Amino acid sequence: MIRNLIDNALRAPPPGGSTDVGVHRLDEAAMLQIEDSGPGIASGEMTRIFEPFVRGSRGGKEAGLAFRS
Repeated sequence: MIRNLIDNALRAPPPGGSTDVGVHRLDEAAMLQIEDSGPGIASGEMTRIFEPFVRGSRGGKEAGLAFRS
């Protein structure tokens, strides 16, 4: 699952964009943080991003996050 999240983040940025990956300690847990300079997810699509075959209107190329987890 982590590999897939990072793979998605690497595909999202436009040419010359960036992807940052970090692991931080949060009390007794580890927090994985992945950020990219891609277009993001439109606010109206946030509730559907984990449904199968849902692609964002901003140019998603994959089958959807449901298949990535």
